Amino acid sequence: MRITQTEMTFHSQFLSNYIQKQNKKEVFMLIEARKKELLVLQMVIQKNNCSLQELSNDLHIPKRTIKELIRKINVSLKQFLLIDEFIYSNHKGEIQTKETDQTKKLAVFSKLKLCYLKESNRFNYLMLLINYPQTAVPKKYLLEQLYISPSYLEKLTKQLNHSLKKFHLRILSVKNCCTLEGNELSIRLYLYFFLSDTFGGNDWPFSSLELNALKMNSTDEQIEKISKQEKNIYLLLTLFILRNKQQAYFPKTSSEITELMDLLQHTHDYSEYFTSFSVSRPCEETETERAYFNYFFYCFFPNQISFRQKQEIGFLFSTSKNLICRQVGQLMTYLTQQFPLNHLENKIPIYFYFLVLAVVFFELLGESSSSFSTLCFPEATSNHSSSFIQEKKLREKIDTIFSKNGERNQISQYLSQLIQHLLQTETKEQLLIHLQITKQFTGNYHLQSHLQQLFRKDAVKITAYSEHADLIITDQHEKISDETETFYLDTTHNTVLFGKLIKAVHELYMKKGYENKTKRM
Repeated sequence: MRITQTEMTFHSQFLSNYIQKQNKKEVFMLIEARKKELLVLQMVIQKNNCSLQELSNDLHIPKRTIKELIRKINVSLKQFLLIDEFIYSNHKGEIQTKETDQTKKLAVFSKLKLCYLKESNRFNYLMLLINYPQTAVPKKYLLEQLYISPSYLEKLTKQLNHSLKKFHLRILSVKNCCTLEGNELSIRLYLYFFLSDTFGGNDWPFSSLELNALKMNSTDEQIEKISKQEKNIYLLLTLFILRNKQQAYFPKTSSEITELMDLLQHTHDYSEYFTSFSVSRPCEETETERAYFNYFFYCFFPNQISFRQKQEIGFLFSTSKNLICRQVGQLMTYLTQQFPLNHLENKIPIYFYFLVLAVVFFELLGESSSSFSTLCFPEATSNHSSSFIQEKKLREKIDTIFSKNGERNQISQYLSQLIQHLLQTETKEQLLIHLQITKQFTGNYHLQSHLQQLFRKDAVKITAYSEHADLIITDQHEKISDETETFYLDTTHNTVLFGKLIKAVHELYMKKGYENKTKRM
């Protein structure tokens, strides 16, 4: 399989970012011992092959403690998932995992984390609040289900509120009941991110509405084969159904946002998922709920929307007189002037599509947007001073354009990151690699063929001249150039090192793209 430029952008940091984002909302619910176990498992999965000393150095935990944590992880995996000796040490003393496929290793991590969470009273407390038929949950019911004392319930409430505070949410204890309080949009967003990340398609979080009730004509076998993304669609649907049954509704939006939500619905309406299960209530509330569900579908399931549909909607945004669309139009004019080599005039509809959806997101969330934006929007991936200057100029322009919008600083921060992310996928840089493999009988041929199969020729090119190269790959332990980065490939152990080489090529490609992009500013 050939690696595209966009894949190159994400691949090198995908695993660590994935695990970090997975942990952000749930890890506070675990006891310290379980946190440490997951931390060690995370590091072992990331590193593939490592020694106890490396783990000790990276985690600042004594080797003896790490050895004991690995033992406990293996015991837990045997107990919960029936996996024997998942982590082991080979004859060289390298720590390895029984499973070699990265996706399957991540699945093991996710399943074990869920098992640990189910041991947590904080986690089970929150799940009881989510699944109860009313928003106000009697304390008596909570005490019976959790087998705890009233004083311990108050302690759990304080602990959860400390973590929920940054999402502008809290659990309110009044009249012998506990209620999850906050802006309805923040509640649903938090619950969606929390549940989709925590359960990860491994289990179904709702006791009051089973998945097979939503997939009425599906067999158990078919339900087992539902993709994670489709499960998340039904998870979002269930959240809407349950919150509506609890009589918790969205407030009306501004006329500008209502107009854009209507445009989305008239173009491609995905709210039929929700409409077929909606409970009876006033027509105006029904339409508002449908509009929000449809908007969330566009935001959370981008791969369900075809590129052609995105272009079609983006074009409608670009020709609309809506205030938000006009503001994005000013921003696009600035971008096409600042980045002429990216030929953005040919990509205006797709940029409009993403930017308008993003601005609506910030407008809806207001002061809560910063807490949720870190979970949805790409983070800046360069720390170079030139990139910092570029971002500063871009943020100043966004501040000027959106000066009348609320939470202006947050809009500029995350919009600039989204724009840089989009621009990065448009780069047409070419990484020049010089090969000097002498120990193998085939010389450069074997490695050159591998690289050409993995990378497109307009992204990576082999050059015969070391002085022109961005990267030199050699099996000789001697300095070929003081100015050019060099990767030493030990061909006797090339299976492990080849993976590290691919990662190095990815990172260097990204670095070159950022440096050249900022030179054009």
